[in-house]
Amino acid sequence: MISEKERNVFEGMAIPQILLSYNNGKIKIELVSDSFCNMTEIDRDSIQNNVAELVHPDDLASLSVCFLKFVEEHSNLDVMFRVLDKKRNCYILIHGTGLWQLMEDGTEMILFYFDDTRRIQNSIRHIYSCLKEKDPKAEYNDAVTGLPNLKYMRRFADEKLNSFGACITQQVLIYIGVKSMRSYNDRYGYDKGDALMLLIAKTIKEEFPSSFCGRAVEDHFVIMDEFYGYENVINKINSINQKIKKNAYGITEGIRAGAYVVNPEIKAMNAFDHVRQALKDIGKDMNVICRFYSDERDGELLTERHIIESFEEAMEKKMIRVFYHPIICTKTLKIYAIEALARWIDPLRGMISPGEFIPVLSRYHLLYKLDLYMVEQVCREFEVRKKSGLPLIPVTVNISAQDFDYVDVPEKLRKILEKYGIDSDNIIVEITEQDIAKGTDSFKKQLCSIRENGYRLWIDDFGSGYSSLNVLGQYDIDRIKFDMAFLRHIDDNNGKNRRIMKAIVNMCRELEIHTLAEGVETESQLEFLQEIECELAQGFYFSYPKPIEETKKC
Repeated sequence: MISEKERNVFEGMAIPQILLSYNNGKIKIELVSDSFCNMTEIDRDSIQNNVAELVHPDDLASLSVCFLKFVEEHSNLDVMFRVLDKKRNCYILIHGTGLWQLMEDGTEMILFYFDDTRRIQNSIRHIYSCLKEKDPKAEYNDAVTGLPNLKYMRRFADEKLNSFGACITQQVLIYIGVKSMRSYNDRYGYDKGDALMLLIAKTIKEEFPSSFCGRAVEDHFVIMDEFYGYENVINKINSINQKIKKNAYGITEGIRAGAYVVNPEIKAMNAFDHVRQALKDIGKDMNVICRFYSDERDGELLTERHIIESFEEAMEKKMIRVFYHPIICTKTLKIYAIEALARWIDPLRGMISPGEFIPVLSRYHLLYKLDLYMVEQVCREFEVRKKSGLPLIPVTVNISAQDFDYVDVPEKLRKILEKYGIDSDNIIVEITEQDIAKGTDSFKKQLCSIRENGYRLWIDDFGSGYSSLNVLGQYDIDRIKFDMAFLRHIDDNNGKNRRIMKAIVNMCRELEIHTLAEGVETESQLEFLQEIECELAQGFYFSYPKPIEETKKC
């Protein structure tokens, strides 16, 4: 039993600490010092009643395991974890040490005392800043590894590259990134993180003893060395990675690297751009540890930059055109509808493929602008089709799931159609199966609104690798559009795609969902669709996509 006097003394201590009792497998917080409350900006009642809710969710499981081991083995406890600072609405990292405390009445309790890592880090920064003022070389040295730092490389990088360029052999620039460094610091503490940086620096020098090596931004290193072949570089990077994983404190995910065989005439800034891009291109591929930059990738980056920089002008000057691709009724072979496809005709580069510009616009989250632009061009050309005597059949437009994150799609559609006097039954909305399968609640709500406003809704690319049949039950779907891969591989693997398509067509008929197959290129494929009673077809067998002036009358 803790007396009132003992409580007052403990709670008034200047040391951030918590006293816990442990009886019959149950742990209870008995006392919390004022200093701990002040450090965490959390009141005493919240700590005593809801301590688990204050610990960062990613740290709670590991903290529980460490604490259980501490209790079962009657050992000491040394952990780093994050606690919610309610006042600042953020998490702070604290260092906790636990030990067993023998009380005067003979019972044992757990004493947990803490350090505020922010205060420690600020003190360390202050010490280093003082050292730098006294050491004239410190401004060019990394304080942790002793390697040349980013400031040094910015100052002397071109000079270093020029000196390497004077060598007979080719040179290679390597940019190493440490995987999940933030997680490592959170788990083991910043002192262990610094130790990992030092280990990496030493290991790099072991594998590249004659190279220039520097520490760039935070958890990145730069190497300049003679180039003895791609395999030689990859083997050395693999060796560094294995040694780091073997010798590091705790568990680390190791390193990855981007590399570039240096053109002697290139500037340092461009060379560094190349290796950073090569490292970035690895992405989430767990099977690649080192990737080399290529001139082909340089061309891709130039194309990407042109697309982003020219996109607004391309829309304004109508360089992005609507090409129409007919959709045919398999019974009558008459046009049922036409699909609106975007084609970018650039005055300098010629036709830019949708396979180039659509992924770029998607990465930069600009698809909503393209999709709404296309809807407006389609509506504008309804009048052109009417005056030219072309059939006023429905037009399908492609809408991306991204669009719903940036605009109110139903409202935007309504305003555009109202502007041109077009009825909603003249526009069919196509959403890819990939998008519809992973749509958010907001996406689903807007999609239902589109359907309620009189638009037909089709699922595009059905069966393209993201198939989830339950989407057919979640939404009011008018039609599914089989991905062209079905017909392209119709006879592969003993013709299983034939049986799959027939089964899905029959199932859709039961669900009152219509069907369409794209990618029709031969008469035999059309005959198969007629045989299984797939209602609509689309493909080069009938026609290629064409601009409105080349569209023929039915």
